[in-house]
Amino acid sequence: MRKTPTTLRRFKIASAIFAVVVAIIGYYVYSIAHMLNHLPEAYSAWDTGTLLVEYMKRNDDRWPSSWEDLAQMTKETDVYVMLRGKSGDDAVQYVRSLNNTIAVDWRFDPRLNKSVTIVTPKSGGTFSVVWSGADPNEMVHDYLKQRASTRPSTQP
Repeated sequence: MRKTPTTLRRFKIASAIFAVVVAIIGYYVYSIAHMLNHLPEAYSAWDTGTLLVEYMKRNDDRWPSSWEDLAQMTKETDVYVMLRGKSGDDAVQYVRSLNNTIAVDWRFDPRLNKSVTIVTPKSGGTFSVVWSGADPNEMVHDYLKQRASTRPSTQP
């Protein structure tokens, strides 16, 4: 059977449509797989931001010096309840395990209130997946901005 120009044109159009559909489906499958792969990191980032803000709230806006400072704070039940990525009952161990996926700049000075990156994935770069409103850097900087607007002026 010989292909006519009309049949050949229909075949090309159908092939192009098929390729576009496969590309769109592939993009969505990749996006979902990427998100699912990075969910533990997203929870770790959120919990790290929560811990850093809670630490500052409870310590006159001082910055923690290590994971140990954050781990000790979780002995208070109300702090542990705030954490979303935890599994099990050992709060201190959970916070220490965050060190496996999250890097914190322990030299950060909240008094300078510079909009710098403080928390990153341990692997480097930026967080590819975060929950809305749960980027740890935004959480810390939003807290510091809010605190700055509620403090009395030190100028005469």
